Amino acid sequence: NGVFAPHNNIDVDDMPDEIKAHRCTTKCSQFGLLADGTASADCRGFENCHADPLCDASNTLCVPRETCEEFCSHLSEANSFSGNLLCGSIDMHRVYPRCYLNTPYATAQCDLD
Repeated sequence: NGVFAPHNNIDVDDMPDEIKAHRCTTKCSQFGLLADGTASADCRGFENCHADPLCDASNTLCVPRETCEEFCSHLSEANSFSGNLLCGSIDMHRVYPRCYLNTPYATAQCDLD
C-alpha cells in the first residue's frame, strides 16, 4: 500500500545546510555528475533537468532512500522537543535517487494502488 502526499514538500531553503547541500540543482551538474565534475550514482538520471526551468525551484534531494529516511528522522528529532514534527514522510522516485521530504499530513491524499 503506497500513498502520495501532494503539495506537502518541505522547502529545501528552510533545511539545515547539511541537507541543502544535497538539493539536486546544487549537488549535480547538467551532465549528471557532481558539481565538481566527478561521477556519482546520486546524480544518475539528472542530466536533462537543468533544461527545465522548474528544476531550479525544485525541493528534490539527490540521495538514496536510506539517506532520505535519515534526513527525515533527523529533522523530526531536532524539532521533537518543541512538539513541532517537521518531517512526517518521504516520497522517492522508483528508479533514481530522488527524494522529497514531506510535512506531516492528516490523511493520505492519493492512493497509489
